[in-house]
Amino acid sequence: KGKSNYELEGIKGYYKRFMDKKKKAGEWSPRYFVKSKIVAPLIKKHFPNIKIIVSLRNPIERYHAEKVYFKNFQNLNRPKEELIDGSLYSDKLLDFYREFPKENIKVVLLDDIHKNPLKVIQEIYEFLKVNKNFIPDEVNKRSNPESVPKYPLLEYYRQGVSKIVEFLKRRELIFIVNLLRPTRLNKLSWYIWEKNRKKIEKSSEPLTNQEKKELLKIFKPDIKKLE
Repeated sequence: KGKSNYELEGIKGYYKRFMDKKKKAGEWSPRYFVKSKIVAPLIKKHFPNIKIIVSLRNPIERYHAEKVYFKNFQNLNRPKEELIDGSLYSDKLLDFYREFPKENIKVVLLDDIHKNPLKVIQEIYEFLKVNKNFIPDEVNKRSNPESVPKYPLLEYYRQGVSKIVEFLKRRELIFIVNLLRPTRLNKLSWYIWEKNRKKIEKSSEPLTNQEKKELLKIFKPDIKKLE
């Protein structure tokens, strides 16, 4: 859907709004993994010695979480094929192993994070060669639980801001987006996202046992390949 920021601005645009050369820094995005065939070579081109952390969860759980997110916050029924593809990990991980040495990639399992988050974060710090004795305040807090909008109209506004940005990008009017950045609209969007979420204990659309069996049959060959 239109060109990416990289295609419109190049690596200079990335540096301009993200990089601080005075300290070690990083970022995360599930899109980098989903779009591995395109993204892995690009990262290698610009950051050949970078450290990469890949966080994986049970593919059935990921499938369900993404399905519910798009239903609750985007009012979309995401095509089943797209949901399945996002939970097929082996080939995507191989794309990164083809570009980077094994010692530059750290694979983390969500199950391990749930069992012992402090142990996992200390392993990551060792991998990054930073102070492993630092304990972040969020280490024992649950991140990004399933939720629904408290006020649907406010969520509609937030999505509208995102759609305007995407529209301008598709028209290759990225300079307008850059002019708007000082207004902090993106930060306002994230603030609304955080404050307008109502956590729910039970899934609004749990998978049936039959659905789980069908998904396991689909994912099983990829799980073996991933191992």
